Amino acid sequence: MKAKIVLGLAVGLLVSINASALEIYKGRLISHKESSTHNIKFTIENSTKRFGFLNKMVNAKDDSSSTFISMGTFMPYTSGSVNSITTVSGALGTFIQNNTSATQTYYYMGQVCAMGSDGKSDQCATMEDQVQLDPSGYASYQDTLSTEMMFTAAGTTQTVASTSVSGTDGTGSFSASVGFVGIS
Repeated sequence: MKAKIVLGLAVGLLVSINASALEIYKGRLISHKESSTHNIKFTIENSTKRFGFLNKMVNAKDDSSSTFISMGTFMPYTSGSVNSITTVSGALGTFIQNNTSATQTYYYMGQVCAMGSDGKSDQCATMEDQVQLDPSGYASYQDTLSTEMMFTAAGTTQTVASTSVSGTDGTGSFSASVGFVGIS
């Protein structure tokens, strides 16, 4: 019996490693997907501790009679070494508020990318959600997406953190921040 409990706890911990900091009020998460190019390793964690300034930018509620979307992204400078694992992190903040009189569905995508050492291929980690919000409902994302990448040449590589939202009511928004990785 002890072995089953310990195994259950271990599996539970493995499942919860990538945990988006998503708050939903009067709504529901319909689907969630995480993916990466070139099978790069990545994690998702709550960004309120690391990048708390996004909270003030993003969680500004609105009283109009339409969908309100507020976004913020931050991509800090990172450095690393050739042929060594380099962690690239970007903060993603998004607030979606349904002020319409009907239930609405919204598609959210958060992504952190770095240009590959070959100057052509992107290395990206992506999180995609479909959220349904009832009238007066909202969804708030406060995430740091961190990827582990390896660069095979020295130089400066561009990085991007981006978020986008599109709604079935025709609304949409996009936010991106550009940063750099210095590889020596």
